[in-house]
Amino acid sequence: MERSHTVFRRLVAFFLLAMTVVNSAVRADSWPQWLGPNRNGISSEKNYGSFLCEPQQRWRASVGVAVCSVVVSKGLAFTVGHTRGPGKRGTDAVYCLDADTGVVVWKFVYDCLSCHTQDVRFYGPRSTPTVDGDTVFTLSLEDHLFCFEASTGKVIWSKELPKDLKGRIPVYGYCCSPLVYGDLLILELNAEEASYAALDKSNGTVIRQLAGGNVTCASPVLAEIDGVDCFVLMGGGAVVGVNAGTGMELWRHRTWGHAWTGPAVCGNKIFVANTSLPRGCGTISIDHGRPTIMWEDRKKFQSLHCNSIICKGHIYGTDNTGTDYQGKDSKKSSLKCLELDTGKVKWVEKKMGWANLILFDGKLVILRETGELVIAEAGPEGYEELSRTKVFGGQSWTVPALADGKLYCRDNSGDVVCYQLRGTPKDEVRKEEPAHAKEESANGQWVQATPAQDVTTTIESVLPFTSETQTEWPRFRGPGGWGNAVFTNIPASFDLKTGEGVLWKAAVPLEGQSSPVVWDKRVFLAGANKKKCEVCCFDAHSGQLSWRRAVMAAPANAAPVANDDILFAGQHRSQMAVTFMLSLETAMWPAWILQAQ
Repeated sequence: MERSHTVFRRLVAFFLLAMTVVNSAVRADSWPQWLGPNRNGISSEKNYGSFLCEPQQRWRASVGVAVCSVVVSKGLAFTVGHTRGPGKRGTDAVYCLDADTGVVVWKFVYDCLSCHTQDVRFYGPRSTPTVDGDTVFTLSLEDHLFCFEASTGKVIWSKELPKDLKGRIPVYGYCCSPLVYGDLLILELNAEEASYAALDKSNGTVIRQLAGGNVTCASPVLAEIDGVDCFVLMGGGAVVGVNAGTGMELWRHRTWGHAWTGPAVCGNKIFVANTSLPRGCGTISIDHGRPTIMWEDRKKFQSLHCNSIICKGHIYGTDNTGTDYQGKDSKKSSLKCLELDTGKVKWVEKKMGWANLILFDGKLVILRETGELVIAEAGPEGYEELSRTKVFGGQSWTVPALADGKLYCRDNSGDVVCYQLRGTPKDEVRKEEPAHAKEESANGQWVQATPAQDVTTTIESVLPFTSETQTEWPRFRGPGGWGNAVFTNIPASFDLKTGEGVLWKAAVPLEGQSSPVVWDKRVFLAGANKKKCEVCCFDAHSGQLSWRRAVMAAPANAAPVANDDILFAGQHRSQMAVTFMLSLETAMWPAWILQAQ
C-alpha cells in the first residue's frame, strides 16, 4: 500500500500548533453580549458571501452544563459551563475558545453552587458573558462576578454580590447578563433597596444603585427614548426606564407579570410578554416620559425562557401559552408574527415548540428546544421555511450567536457547535504559531496548559478536507463532514431480504450508535457493552472481519475517523474525552493517546 503521509503530518501539526489567539486586526461584526451588539437579537453583518440555507458544521466542543449563550469578539468565543460535584456544589468554568476552530485558548475554574431554584431544576450558569474591548465579564448563578483580561484569562477584579454589595441571590439564581455603558457595568443586584447596580467597570466599585423592587431574571437593555440614553429594566412587576447618565428614574409602568428574557425594545416602543402563566402581553409606547399602552392581550402570548425580536414593525417569537416547565409539553408552542403597534397576528407556525431566535440577513435563525436549527424568511406575509438541521440530541434553551458569518449554538448539557452561514467553508484549518494558553485552577494557581490538555473539539470536526479524502468516506457524514457524496455508482434501491443491491452483510460484534467510515478498502465501526468498547475493521469488498480491538469501556456513540494509514477512535469517560490512534493494518496502539479535559 502506497500512501502519502502528507495528510497525517498536517493533522499532527494542527494539534501541536492550533492553540492560538487569532490576530484580528481587521475583523467582521462581533456578537459581544447577550442578544448581540444592540441586545435586540439582530445581526447587522453584510457582504460576507452568499447565504447558506443549509448551514455547514465547522467544529464542536464540550464546556459543561448551563443555559447561557456564547459571545464572540476579536476571533474569540466565550461561554461558561458547570461540572456537578457529589453534593450541591460543583465547579464553573469560563471558557475562551478560538472562534474559528473551537480550540481552548484559556479556561478559568472556580467552586460554585450547582443549582438554585424555587421549583424547576436546571443546572449551571444562566448569565451570558459580556465582552467590552479587551475585557470580559461573567456572573455565576451564586453571585461570583469576574472581570477577565479577554486574551489571557487573567482576573482583573472580582466580587461576590451578597458579601461585597449586599445582594440577595434571586429565586432562580443570578440570571442577568451584564451590560456595559461607557465606564459603567450594569447588572442585577437584588438588594433590599436596589434591583440593579451600576459599577465602575475598571474595578467593580459601586457608582450608583438603580430601581427598587425584586428582579425578574431579565437582562437590562440600552435604548434611546425621547432623545435620552436609558436603561430599560424589569423589576417588581414593572418595566422601568432609568437615565443612563444620571441614574434617575424616568418612567415606570406595571406589566403583565415577569419577562425572564427581558423586554424587546424598538425606538420608543417596548414589547413585554409574561413568562410562566397566561397573564398577557402588550406594547407600551413612551412619549415625553409617559408610558401608554398601545395594545394588550391577557391570553395571546406567554414567553417562558424564549426571546422575541422586533423587525420592521413586527414581533417574532414563540408563544408558549398553555405550556409550562412542569408539563414539558412544548408541542402546544407556536412561532408567531404580530404587528408591534396593534398586536394583530399576521401568521402562526404551529408546534414549533420552545425556541429562541435571532435575525440575520432577513432570515429568522431559530434554535428549537429539541436541538433543531430552523432557518426561515422573516416577513409578515407568511411563514416560509428554508431549512432544518439537527444540531443537538438534547435540550437547548439558549439564544444563538452570530459573528463573521458563523453561527454559535449550545445546548443545556454543554455542547457548543459552530456552523458556517455565509460563503464557502474554508477547506483548510488555520495553523499559526502556538499561543501559551493558561488555565487557572479552583485554588487560584496558574498552571501551564499544553495543547493536549485543552483541545476539546472532536477529532472528526478538524480533520483536513483534502482532494484525497473526497474519494473515501473517512468520517461522520463523509469528506469534510458536509454529507455530500461525489460517487455516481450508488444503488438506487436495495432490499436486505432479497439481496437486491446488497454486496454483503455482516454482524457487528457489539452494539453501538456510531456510523461506519470507509478508508482504503476497509470499513470501520465502533461498538460497546457495559464492559468494553471495541473498534472493528471489515474488508470493504467481502465483509470479512479483519480485526477487532478493545479500547476502553464507554458508550460507542462517535464514528471513528480514518486518515492515511491511521484510524482515530474517540470516547467519553465522565468529563474526559479520550482519543486513540490505531494502525489500520494491525490495530496496534497506542501510537499516542490524546486526553481533553
